[in-house]
Amino acid sequence: MKGTKATTEWLEGADALMVLIIEYDRQWPRRLRKESKQILEVVGDLLIDIEHIGSTSVEGFAAKPVVDMAGAVERLEAIASIVDPLADLGYKYYGEYGLPDRHFFVRHSDDEGFHLHVVQHGSSYWRRYIAFRDALRESSKLRDEYAKLKRELATQFADDPDAYSRAKSEFVEQIVGEGCQ
Repeated sequence: MKGTKATTEWLEGADALMVLIIEYDRQWPRRLRKESKQILEVVGDLLIDIEHIGSTSVEGFAAKPVVDMAGAVERLEAIASIVDPLADLGYKYYGEYGLPDRHFFVRHSDDEGFHLHVVQHGSSYWRRYIAFRDALRESSKLRDEYAKLKRELATQFADDPDAYSRAKSEFVEQIVGEGCQ
C-alpha cells in the first residue's frame, strides 16, 4: 500500500488477517460509493440502505485499510437471497460470526478490503453502528482516545484480529451505551 504509514502489517492468507493501522486514505469514501453501488446492482432492493461505518468513515482518522459497511435489510430472512449475488462479487459469507442477527461478508484483494455487516434496519446493531460513527465524527476527544486505543491494541493483537475487535468493544460500549439497545 503506497504512501501509508503502517504500525503493523496485514495480509490475507488462509483467511487469516493481521491487524494494520494506517493513516487516513482519502480514497475510502470513493471506494465505499463504488462498492456499495456494485452491491446494490447485484442484490437489488433486498438491501434498503448501506452506510459507511467504522474508522474509515471518519475523515482524517487512522484505521485498518478495510472499508466497513452496514447493510440494512427489512427482514433478516432476506439474507439467504443475497449470499450468492455477493459471492459473485467475491464476498465470502461468514454467517453471524458470533453475533446473532448480524451477518458478516468479507471481500479482500491485494489493494483493498471490505467488510459488510448486514442487519435488520432499525435494529440495535444498526443504531449502534450509526451512533458510534457519528460520535467519532463529532468529537475530537473521542477520536483521540479511540486512535490511541486502536494503535495499542494493533500492537498487542497484531496477529489476532478477532481479539483486537473484542478488546475495542468496551470502548464502543461506553460510547453507544444503553441508548442503542
